[in-house]
Amino acid sequence: MDEPIFSYEVRGVVCVARAQVNELVHPEQLAGISQGFREYVAESNCAGYVLDLSNLTYMTSAALGMLINMHAHLAAAGKKFAIVVSEGLVAEAIEQTHLGEVFPVVHDLNEAVVQVA
Repeated sequence: MDEPIFSYEVRGVVCVARAQVNELVHPEQLAGISQGFREYVAESNCAGYVLDLSNLTYMTSAALGMLINMHAHLAAAGKKFAIVVSEGLVAEAIEQTHLGEVFPVVHDLNEAVVQVA
Protein backbone atom coordinates (compact mmCIF):
# COMPACT_ATOMS: atom_id res chain seq x y z
CA MET A 1 0.00 0.00 0.00
CA ASP A 2 2.87 2.37 -0.84
CA GLU A 3 1.06 3.92 -3.80
CA PRO A 4 -1.33 6.81 -3.16
CA ILE A 5 -4.93 5.69 -2.87
CA PHE A 6 -6.40 8.87 -4.38
CA SER A 7 -5.26 11.71 -6.58
CA TYR A 8 -7.07 15.02 -6.29
CA GLU A 9 -7.93 17.75 -8.77
CA VAL A 10 -10.23 20.76 -8.91
CA ARG A 11 -12.58 21.30 -11.85
CA GLY A 12 -14.12 24.72 -11.44
CA VAL A 13 -16.16 24.59 -8.21
CA VAL A 14 -15.93 20.78 -7.99
CA CYS A 15 -13.24 18.76 -6.23
CA VAL A 16 -12.53 15.34 -7.73
CA ALA A 17 -10.88 12.49 -5.85
CA ARG A 18 -9.84 9.68 -8.23
CA ALA A 19 -9.04 6.18 -6.95
CA GLN A 20 -5.55 5.05 -7.94
CA VAL A 21 -6.07 1.48 -6.71
CA ASN A 22 -8.10 -1.44 -8.05
CA GLU A 23 -9.58 -2.66 -4.76
CA LEU A 24 -10.84 -1.14 -1.52
CA VAL A 25 -10.69 -3.98 0.98
CA HIS A 26 -8.34 -3.39 3.92
CA PRO A 27 -9.82 -1.78 7.06
CA GLU A 28 -6.74 0.40 7.61
CA GLN A 29 -6.93 1.50 3.98
CA LEU A 30 -10.58 2.50 4.39
CA ALA A 31 -9.84 4.39 7.60
CA GLY A 32 -7.05 6.26 5.82
CA ILE A 33 -9.30 7.11 2.90
CA SER A 34 -12.04 8.38 5.16
CA GLN A 35 -9.63 10.51 7.19
CA GLY A 36 -7.85 11.79 4.08
CA PHE A 37 -11.12 12.69 2.41
CA ARG A 38 -12.36 14.60 5.48
CA GLU A 39 -9.07 16.53 5.59
CA TYR A 40 -9.34 17.28 1.87
CA VAL A 41 -12.89 18.60 2.33
CA ALA A 42 -11.82 20.72 5.31
CA GLU A 43 -8.93 22.25 3.33
CA SER A 44 -10.86 22.87 0.10
CA ASN A 45 -13.79 25.11 -0.60
CA CYS A 46 -15.66 23.32 -3.35
CA ALA A 47 -19.41 23.37 -3.96
CA GLY A 48 -19.42 19.66 -4.69
CA TYR A 49 -17.26 16.58 -4.51
CA VAL A 50 -16.92 13.68 -6.93
CA LEU A 51 -15.36 10.39 -5.95
CA ASP A 52 -14.14 8.68 -9.14
CA LEU A 53 -14.11 4.94 -8.50
CA SER A 54 -13.99 3.96 -12.16
CA ASN A 55 -10.61 2.19 -11.64
CA LEU A 56 -12.05 -0.10 -8.96
CA THR A 57 -12.80 -3.71 -9.72
CA TYR A 58 -13.77 -4.70 -6.16
CA MET A 59 -14.81 -3.13 -2.88
CA THR A 60 -16.05 -4.56 0.41
CA SER A 61 -19.31 -3.78 2.17
CA ALA A 62 -17.25 -1.70 4.61
CA ALA A 63 -16.17 0.44 1.64
CA LEU A 64 -19.83 0.91 0.71
CA GLY A 65 -20.46 2.07 4.27
CA MET A 66 -17.57 4.50 3.89
CA LEU A 67 -19.33 6.03 0.87
CA ILE A 68 -22.46 6.57 2.94
CA ASN A 69 -20.38 8.24 5.66
CA MET A 70 -18.68 10.50 3.11
CA HIS A 71 -22.07 11.52 1.75
CA ALA A 72 -23.42 12.21 5.24
CA HIS A 73 -20.35 14.30 6.12
CA LEU A 74 -20.75 16.40 2.96
CA ALA A 75 -24.53 16.72 3.29
CA ALA A 76 -24.09 18.03 6.84
CA ALA A 77 -21.75 20.70 5.41
CA GLY A 78 -24.25 21.58 2.66
CA LYS A 79 -22.07 20.10 -0.09
CA LYS A 80 -23.10 17.87 -3.00
CA PHE A 81 -21.59 14.42 -3.62
CA ALA A 82 -21.53 11.99 -6.54
CA ILE A 83 -19.53 8.94 -7.47
CA VAL A 84 -18.32 7.56 -10.78
CA VAL A 85 -18.15 3.81 -11.37
CA SER A 86 -17.43 1.54 -14.32
CA GLU A 87 -19.53 -1.44 -15.27
CA GLY A 88 -18.74 -4.52 -13.21
CA LEU A 89 -18.81 -5.75 -9.62
CA VAL A 90 -18.59 -2.30 -8.04
CA ALA A 91 -21.49 -0.97 -10.10
CA GLU A 92 -23.51 -4.10 -9.31
CA ALA A 93 -22.89 -3.77 -5.57
CA ILE A 94 -23.94 -0.12 -5.62
CA GLU A 95 -27.05 -0.97 -7.63
CA GLN A 96 -28.02 -3.84 -5.32
CA THR A 97 -27.68 -1.63 -2.24
CA HIS A 98 -29.69 1.21 -3.88
CA LEU A 99 -26.99 3.77 -3.11
CA GLY A 100 -27.99 5.56 -6.30
CA GLU A 101 -31.09 6.66 -4.39
CA VAL A 102 -28.87 8.30 -1.74
CA PHE A 103 -26.46 10.17 -4.04
CA PRO A 104 -25.83 10.30 -7.81
CA VAL A 105 -23.96 7.31 -9.24
CA VAL A 106 -22.87 7.79 -12.84
CA HIS A 107 -20.52 6.21 -15.36
CA ASP A 108 -19.00 9.45 -16.68
CA LEU A 109 -16.76 11.84 -14.75
CA ASN A 110 -17.90 14.92 -16.69
CA GLU A 111 -21.54 14.10 -15.95
CA ALA A 112 -20.77 13.75 -12.25
CA VAL A 113 -18.98 17.11 -12.21
CA VAL A 114 -22.00 18.79 -13.83
CA GLN A 115 -24.37 17.19 -11.30
CA VAL A 116 -22.52 18.53 -8.24
CA ALA A 117 -21.44 21.93 -9.61
